[in-house]
Amino acid sequence: MASIWRKRNRAGGSGGGRNPPSDVPPGHLAVLVGIFRRRYVIKVEQLNHPTLHQLLDQAYEECSHRGDGPLAFPCDESLFRDVVSSIERVYKLLLTSIASVTCSNLRAIDEMRSSTG
Repeated sequence: MASIWRKRNRAGGSGGGRNPPSDVPPGHLAVLVGIFRRRYVIKVEQLNHPTLHQLLDQAYEECSHRGDGPLAFPCDESLFRDVVSSIERVYKLLLTSIASVTCSNLRAIDEMRSSTG
């Protein structure tokens, strides 16, 4: 769904061919959420999460007749915030775990080298 939106937007939607707004950092995307269309800036990689995929599918089904403009999630804002914050927490935990395992492995390798040498 995200790739469909990106292609459509590049092809000539309201954001097509223009640079993103200055407050949207590289690797991020501005989206509109809820009935009041509140603007949020999220990491593009978060669009790959299965829960956001479901919300994108819902957005596509409900808003596919609107072929231009920013990506809009028609879901409740609090649900959207909870999903994005959960994704971010899991991502940070995963990175911390990977770093911890990597450091432990490096210490073990150093200990083996010093005991054999």
